[in-house]
Amino acid sequence: MMKTKTIVRFVALLIFLAGTQTARCADDGKLAVLNCWEKGSYTLLQESTNSMITTVGKTEVERGESRLLFNWQIEASSEDSDGVQKFKMKMLRVMMRVRVNGKEMIYFDSSNGRSKVESLNTVFKNMKNTSVTVVFKKGFPTEVLGCDNFWKNLSEPTNDEERVLLTNARNLASAENIRQTFETLVYLDSAERVAVGDKWKNSTTLAIPYIGDKTLEWNCSLDKVEGTKDAPLATVNGKGMLDFKVSEPMKGDVVVKMENTVVYNTRYYFPSTVDSKVYVTLKSDKGSDKEGETSVGFLKNKLTVVKH
Repeated sequence: MMKTKTIVRFVALLIFLAGTQTARCADDGKLAVLNCWEKGSYTLLQESTNSMITTVGKTEVERGESRLLFNWQIEASSEDSDGVQKFKMKMLRVMMRVRVNGKEMIYFDSSNGRSKVESLNTVFKNMKNTSVTVVFKKGFPTEVLGCDNFWKNLSEPTNDEERVLLTNARNLASAENIRQTFETLVYLDSAERVAVGDKWKNSTTLAIPYIGDKTLEWNCSLDKVEGTKDAPLATVNGKGMLDFKVSEPMKGDVVVKMENTVVYNTRYYFPSTVDSKVYVTLKSDKGSDKEGETSVGFLKNKLTVVKH
């Protein structure tokens, strides 16, 4: 059974990346916000911190913290006549640190370290040696290819803790979860060209583990345009919210709030900086076996993109 802290982390990681769109400037000064990257080579640096605190009444009973860093090399193809575009991605570096109640549970840095869990060392090595392809159709991710290679040459876990860690790694690095992560690229799209001060609404259907499909509502706005006339930088903000009830692994209410800020490089058509914040609260029902328990999760994620 998945623990409370695990479902908090999983819901947060489901919306791990902020909206990543392209902004193109028209002659009238308005911008079209679309998920369409120019053909070429990119480096994507992703850094996130995640904290989860569980309390009973006013007493803290568990605190989990994690920091993750991913560095990807991306080769983006041009979009063909059918609207298909492919990202071929190779991991350059991965760093992961997880602490629970101040105790370090996982630490790995592919540049200078190893995990104490040998199966995770194998997984991270496979990730660095694997080329993953994300396929988009008219800006929407349709499939992810190559993830099966992450799990080659794995030995059987030797204990329950290692088995849980490997299961969570499989969930996080599954093709479907990566596809859902890249689906966030379309969250802040505008159907019409927009100018500074314009506001619009979007909605997206998310498949929440153990829950089913839920609708995410976004309130978006183009806040400012800076930079030079030939290469303006457009800042788009979006806020979204979900609330629903859960019955596993606890009975109670879940509220998810999201804030995304994207700065678009309008000269080369890619997002140069993406900042996102995710707040997750789980509050148990009265009369449940976890009555009085509340879990609060916070995720801060930053993406930096450089075109070569």
